[in-house]
Amino acid sequence: MVSSEDFYESAFEKYAPGRLLHLFEDGTGRIGLILLDHSGIFAELEAFSRHMKHELHVPDDFNLYLLVSERRKGAKNIHELYKQALQTRRLASYQEGNLYYYSSLSKLQLNEEMQEQSVQMLLEAVESLDHAEMESQVAQWFAECKTSRASVEIVEFHLANLQLELIRLVHDWQGDIQEFGERLLKLEKRTRHPQLQDLERYAREMLRVTAAYLEDMKQHNSKSPIVQIVQYVNKHYNQKLQLQTIAEEHHLNSTYLGQIFKKHTGQSFNEYIHVRRIEEAKKLLKRTHLKTSDIASMVGYQDPDYFIRKFKSITNQLPTAYKKSESEQDSPDAEPSGGDEA
Repeated sequence: MVSSEDFYESAFEKYAPGRLLHLFEDGTGRIGLILLDHSGIFAELEAFSRHMKHELHVPDDFNLYLLVSERRKGAKNIHELYKQALQTRRLASYQEGNLYYYSSLSKLQLNEEMQEQSVQMLLEAVESLDHAEMESQVAQWFAECKTSRASVEIVEFHLANLQLELIRLVHDWQGDIQEFGERLLKLEKRTRHPQLQDLERYAREMLRVTAAYLEDMKQHNSKSPIVQIVQYVNKHYNQKLQLQTIAEEHHLNSTYLGQIFKKHTGQSFNEYIHVRRIEEAKKLLKRTHLKTSDIASMVGYQDPDYFIRKFKSITNQLPTAYKKSESEQDSPDAEPSGGDEA
C-alpha cells in the first residue's frame, strides 16, 4: 500500500524532478515540501497544484493551496520557513489561483492599507455631501482594485465595512437607523456571484442613498441645536471639549444643555466623549501598529496612563490585550474553511 508521503513525492517528482529534498506531514493534514530550490519552476508548481486537486478529487467549491516560503540555507531555518508558508495563505483572500508566494505579502499589506484609505476618503466625501468627490473616489478605489488584482471577496469585505461606517455616520447625525437600514436593504441583493463592476455599481448606489438621506436630515434638523451639537462632538471628539463653552456658543444654559444632551444620547456629555474616543482607539489598535501612547494622543488623551484606565473601564480590557485578541482572530494558525494545503 502506497503511503501519502510516497504519493505526494511521486507526483511532485513528475513535475519538478530533482528539486524535492524532503516531504513531511505536520499532523493536521498539511503536507510540507522542502525543496532544494524553487526558482524558475512557477509553471511546474502550478501544474503540480492542478494535478493534486484532480487526484485528490477536491470539489470545485474547495481550494487546494500551494504556499511557497522564501529561500534560506540551513536546516535551522526550516521552522521559520514553514511559518512563512502558513502566513502566506492570507493571500488567498486577495488573489485568484491556488499558488501563493511569501514574497507577495508586502504587496498584501499595501493592498489592505489602500482599501482602508479608500473607505475613509469615501466617508469624508459623504459627510461633506460632496457628490463629485464621492464619484471620483469610487472610480479611483475600483481602478486600484483592478490594478492590484484584489479579489471580489476582499472588496466585498471592505464594502461591508463601508456600509457599517455609513450606518454609524447616520447614527452620529442622529438619524433613524432602522429607516436608513431599510433603504439600504432595497439595494440588496446584487448578484449571486458579483464581479468588480457589480460591486462598483452597488457602492455608487449605496453612497447616493446615504448622501440623500443626510441631506434630508440636514434640512430637517437645521433648526435643532442639540442635533448640531452632537454632530459637532462626533466630529471633534479628539479635541478639548467643554460643555460650558459649547453651551455659550449656542446661547444655552450649560445645565440645561447637559440635561437635553443626556436625554438625546442616553449618556452624559463627558461619558459620551470618552466612549466615542475609545471606539476610535479600538479601530486604531486593530488596524495599525501605532504605540499605545500615540493612539491615546490621536483620540484626545494627552496622558497615556489615563487613556489606559479609561479604555479598561469601558471595554474591560487593557489596550494591549484588546489588540492581541483581535490579532489572534487573524492568526495564520486558525484553520481555513473550504481549503486544503500542500
